[in-house]
Amino acid sequence: MSGVLPLYGASPKIIVLTLGDTRALVNGNAIQLDVAPFIKESRTFIPLRFVSEHLGGEVTYDTKPDGTINTITVKTGAGDSVTGSGWKEIARWTGNNTKSTEKFSVPSEWRLTWSFDGTGHFSIVSYLGNGEYDKLVVNRIGPGSETNIFHQGGEFYLEITTSEAYTILIEGLY
Repeated sequence: MSGVLPLYGASPKIIVLTLGDTRALVNGNAIQLDVAPFIKESRTFIPLRFVSEHLGGEVTYDTKPDGTINTITVKTGAGDSVTGSGWKEIARWTGNNTKSTEKFSVPSEWRLTWSFDGTGHFSIVSYLGNGEYDKLVVNRIGPGSETNIFHQGGEFYLEITTSEAYTILIEGLY
């Protein structure tokens, strides 16, 4: 075994980790790791946060009162706190007491983060052009919050109807 571990995510990313090396390659670009991957008792350990965040996920920790880690949560397909991964804001809508339709364009990989304080509804449909729509991509009724990643670029329409506070954020992966 060469000690090189290629990992493939949902997006076209290749992460190469080398055992004992604090340098990783993400799509051929060198990035410094906090800790090197290693093998202990026939098990391979890799930096969970690094891999998860570079594949578009989010890692959160829940600590005990004494400050030690109690649980680790990896939320795939969500990346609210992902930084340095190429996510760029495309559009953001906030407010309350709204009824509107907004058009936006996104690259082939994008994510949607939304939150509604109370009752509200929004939907996103893909736009084919010439007044034709393809399919309903998202249909949500509040309250709540969520982040979703999509792998279909193009033009979309967002329809919002609410009388409560809301935030909708669209980001593209570039």
